[in-house]
Order: sequence, then C-alpha cells, then structure tokens
Amino acid sequence: MGKIYQHSLCTIAASGAEHSGVGCYYRREAARWPVENYFLTDVNRGPGNDNPVILEAILPNWNIAVENSALAKRGWVLQERMLASRTLFWTEDGLF
Repeated sequence: MGKIYQHSLCTIAASGAEHSGVGCYYRREAARWPVENYFLTDVNRGPGNDNPVILEAILPNWNIAVENSALAKRGWVLQERMLASRTLFWTEDGLF
C-alpha cells in the first residue's frame, strides 16, 4: 500500500459514508443556517452607541466530523491515514 499512496497527489476520504456503497455524495439540507433578521440590544450600552454586533456561525468540529466518522471506525483506514501525505475528508459538514 505504501507504493500506492507514495505517488498520490491527494487522497479523498468519504468520511461521511456509512458503508462502501454510499460514496462521497448524498442528499442533505440546502442550508444549515437559515438567513433571518436579528434585532439585538445590549443592555449595558445606552441609546446612541453605534457598536456593531457580530454573529458567528458555529463551525463543524474536526473530532466529530472526521475522527468519529463511520470511515474512521474501519480497521483498514489506519494505513490510509498513515501513508497518504494529503487527504481531503468529505463529511456531512463539508470538506476538511
């Protein structure tokens, strides 16, 4: 297996697949974070203070998306993880 991964430019790991018949692509919801209007008030500031409030989306967690994926639970994947120099992990939450 070392010779196979030795010349690999990039390895794509289907981390979100439950079994080998699923592959990388599957249907999912179009938007995880729907766009809505938010009206925020800061009780610690008086009226007239013009300071912006920034809302940040929670990013997917590496440990949940990759390390605890269905693919990571398979024994043969260990050699792929150790031998591949560059890997794209295709998960339900996106690419890592």
